[in-house]
Amino acid sequence: MPFCSWGRAGDGTRKSRRYGPIAAIVLPLLALTLIVGIATLQLFHFTHVQASGPKVITGTLTPLLSHSQLQGSADPTQRITLALGLRPTNPSALTSYAQDVVHPGSARYHHFLSAAQFTQLFAPSETDYVALSQYFKATGFSVTHTYNHRLLLTVSGTVAQAEQDFHININTYKAPDGHTYYANMEDPSLPEPFAEQVQSISGLNNATRWQHVSSARRSVDMAALQSTACPTQGADHYTPDQIASAYNLRDFYQAGIQGQGQSVALFELSDFDSADLTAYAACFGHSHTPVQAITVGSTPAIFDSGSLEAELDAELVLSAAPQLSMLKIYKAANNPAGILAEWAQIVQDAVPIVSVSWGQCEQTSDPGMLQQENVLLKEAALQGQTILAASGDSGSAGCYFDNDKNPTALSALDPAAQPFVTSVGGTSLTLAGNAYGHETTWNSPPSALSIGGASGGGISHYWSAPDWQDAPGVRNKYTTGQPCHAPAGAICRETPDVALHTDISRGYIVYCGLIQAGCNKGNPWLVVGGTSAATPLWAAFVALANTFSLRQGGFNLGFINPLLYQIARDGAKYKASFHDVTTGNSDYGSKNHGLYPATEGYDLATGLGSYNAYALASNLVILAQQSTGARVAPTSSIWYFAGGSVGQGFQQYITLQNPDVTRAASVDVTYLFPNKDAVTVRHVVAKSSRTTVDVNQDLHIGAKAALQPVSAIVKVDANGPGIIAERPMYFSYQGVSSGTDIIGATAPATTYYFPVADTRQDEQSYNTYITLLNPGSTQSATAILTYYTGSCGLTGQPECPTQVVVIPPLHRGTGSPLDLHLHQRVAVSMISDQPLVAERTMYLKDSIPTAGGAISGAASTIGTTETARDWLFAEGYTGHNFQEYLVIANFSGNAAAASITLQYANGHTQKIAVTLPALGQYYFDVNQAKAQPNGTCDTTPCQPTDTVSAEVSADASIVAERMMYFRYGKQAYTGFTETIGEPAAAAHSVYAFAEGYTANSFQEYLTMYNPCAYSENVEVTLFANTLLIQRQVLLKAHSRQTVDVNSWLGPIVQAAGSLSSDPYATSMTVQALGNGARVVAERALYFNYLGSQGGTDVIGYGM
Repeated sequence: MPFCSWGRAGDGTRKSRRYGPIAAIVLPLLALTLIVGIATLQLFHFTHVQASGPKVITGTLTPLLSHSQLQGSADPTQRITLALGLRPTNPSALTSYAQDVVHPGSARYHHFLSAAQFTQLFAPSETDYVALSQYFKATGFSVTHTYNHRLLLTVSGTVAQAEQDFHININTYKAPDGHTYYANMEDPSLPEPFAEQVQSISGLNNATRWQHVSSARRSVDMAALQSTACPTQGADHYTPDQIASAYNLRDFYQAGIQGQGQSVALFELSDFDSADLTAYAACFGHSHTPVQAITVGSTPAIFDSGSLEAELDAELVLSAAPQLSMLKIYKAANNPAGILAEWAQIVQDAVPIVSVSWGQCEQTSDPGMLQQENVLLKEAALQGQTILAASGDSGSAGCYFDNDKNPTALSALDPAAQPFVTSVGGTSLTLAGNAYGHETTWNSPPSALSIGGASGGGISHYWSAPDWQDAPGVRNKYTTGQPCHAPAGAICRETPDVALHTDISRGYIVYCGLIQAGCNKGNPWLVVGGTSAATPLWAAFVALANTFSLRQGGFNLGFINPLLYQIARDGAKYKASFHDVTTGNSDYGSKNHGLYPATEGYDLATGLGSYNAYALASNLVILAQQSTGARVAPTSSIWYFAGGSVGQGFQQYITLQNPDVTRAASVDVTYLFPNKDAVTVRHVVAKSSRTTVDVNQDLHIGAKAALQPVSAIVKVDANGPGIIAERPMYFSYQGVSSGTDIIGATAPATTYYFPVADTRQDEQSYNTYITLLNPGSTQSATAILTYYTGSCGLTGQPECPTQVVVIPPLHRGTGSPLDLHLHQRVAVSMISDQPLVAERTMYLKDSIPTAGGAISGAASTIGTTETARDWLFAEGYTGHNFQEYLVIANFSGNAAAASITLQYANGHTQKIAVTLPALGQYYFDVNQAKAQPNGTCDTTPCQPTDTVSAEVSADASIVAERMMYFRYGKQAYTGFTETIGEPAAAAHSVYAFAEGYTANSFQEYLTMYNPCAYSENVEVTLFANTLLIQRQVLLKAHSRQTVDVNSWLGPIVQAAGSLSSDPYATSMTVQALGNGARVVAERALYFNYLGSQGGTDVIGYGM
């Protein structure tokens, strides 16, 4: 029985195809009936909707209305963009899951969902989403953007359309500060079916804009800096090196950690000039990180005073984490629809770290917009995204710059006060030399040089404090549950969570030449301050901490607040991880009687304090791993390779991966020869890395020297960490220029099976060899190879041909059907009186029309030591110039009934029943099954795809293998691969691959297959030089997914700049995260290496 059963999307039973001439009449009439029926159903649906009574959507009125002056009716022709926020499916379950996934004590902790998995579990239904889109199209609106998570729909139309369709009046108003805006004066309504789906409508007013909180700035006196091209240390600013030294970022850099493999997103509402970023990086950080600008919405962001904000954010991130794999700068129009659209896009893209230095006080925000933002931020937390937001620059009076009727009232900023956001406040840092000295709360009064500012923060009027917000100081004399109407015994959310230096009097140096931003091209270096400077530096810290976590065998940290407060509850950890700021207050302009003061522990002025970066990261990683466990990898301390050659056109390598995060591995490679003494060479594999051993170089035998067969035993020194070993080999042999690759064997055995050995010599040329290694040091081994021709071994048939091979200790022997003058396809079994390692290598030249014609290639595999009733294959392709076969060998004396289930990329399946002859083989043409489906499909008609995984099951024990002939890519690399499947009962949750290469003429793919009836999250980790890169992939039930490793790794390597060795050589681990999860992982590699072209395909070493 398989280890999990196949589910069915449909009945799976196909009707007979005997339609006859009646079908020519009935089918067109049936199609016409369906078309008319669908149209009638749509007409009925919209008529029914229009007939339904309207229902009001609340929370759309701007609080600014109550203290603005009516100017008149809005221009009916003015175009407006609206963002409609949809209710998630099962909101209470979403809230519960979001709380669990970030809570270290929960069984769901860090069981993040992919964006696709979130959609599957919590998104509004696709039917409802499409119906809502069609409704607005029918009423004259244009649908401008849809999202995969279906939590937002953006539409555009005129004021007149909005007034008519939403039953509202839109007027123009004059705000207290004199600016005019349009706004609806009553909440809109929708027909009841749609009103049940839509919980917010944003964009019916443009009363307020989010503020950027980097208002403090002034020019650098370059003359005082001796007119150098790049500013150096000065009395009025800190350089990135000084900040790195003060906050202990240097320990990351000294450990080689600079954000490698991490991506950061910036949330911006103004445009930026990439040339300014380049000029800054030339002086500070020297980053090669690719910067990707992502425009969101139909109305583009503009160049204005906020452009300095965008450039400040980017420059400070790149200065502190200069080897990020990608910096994504999202930009949208600064209006409610644009803001929500940008959040929706960032959440859809699931960028791991997000920094936002914009915001608005809660009291001036539209309530509906806050609620929809909260839903999107819950999805971000579920997906493992870290969101950091500036707490504001107006101190405890969050509305000071926001046109509120009571601007000096105590208030908090959105989105910083949202429960799934890390809120970043401000301090004033004083150095001791270039080291950390002390900090106080940032609170600078206005001056001739700047408007000053103070660390934002306070008590939320909307959100209760989450359970994780618990540490000394959180419950204080200012704590209350009233503004947010918290449940009995609970309190309102308090901000900020953390802080960092923000004081303009000695601020951060940035480069800005944009005139529209108020910058000066002639003197582009500026000193800036504000919490918007602290926030991107916290984002950079998270990138560094994530890289550190990966190197320690962990995962990305996700939403960090629960861990931060857990550290704060431990006195020793808190003292080591944070600088507790205990002086000053955040009362900007002294309007609120000194509220809020800094105190010991948490406070409403600076939160938990600023980071001692490396120590904080260490404690975050320790706590995270206590809940999630460390990343695991299957390893062995000994590996065997029976085959191999050097010289006469053979170039052999052995790749060694050491996934251990703390220990290097000392590895002895012992080479065994048929005609001389063994040679042992020691190699050291650093922690969390891979090493490629050049076997020719170890043995001082060049590729042009005489042929030297060689086997190898790879052994880790006593008490060393386990490793993974793989042997790629390239050659020109018997007229075949190609390459092979195998993962070694970890233990010898006395029985082996091979479904295929081909020695046909007619119009084709096939040569197959079975190499047997005797790793024992004392006894010779006698092995018997049996060749099953399909016409032997049964009653009335001759005995199957056998071959006896005697192998001395620490030597190898070779057998072949050619030795018995067999020129045909056979299956092979081997039994031995001593444990051996058996490896089959096949060289071929053939003409395969469906694979593009003439094919030459080779393949090697280690035999399977057992038969099984169920076999799995992740990889498979039947597209242009690929020919795929499944070969099933039945080694029993009775015929067997087998079932081949083809799992296509679109989620559909085809199941074919076949009969396996006794003591014989069955060749199944997968291409033919796609071209002319004749099995049982889960839908009618069958819907096969080129990419296909497979399961082969039978009522008797069998062995299954997949063969693929191909001409790959535009260069038409010709080759052949053979892979024995994974026994389903032995399928694993973790796989490892030592070999891999992603540059020049190499193309690497990873294919993962989930044969079970439930979805699985899979974490893929690449080891490339000093880079550790991680990606989480959702494998839906009964599905497969292929990752283009070149496309994934290439941009990251380019961003990393100069590395000590070849970063395109990569090893890989694949880990399914669910309890008891089982998947199959295969790596395909296509190449043209020094004239040897072809491909290899291996299933990883699993546990």
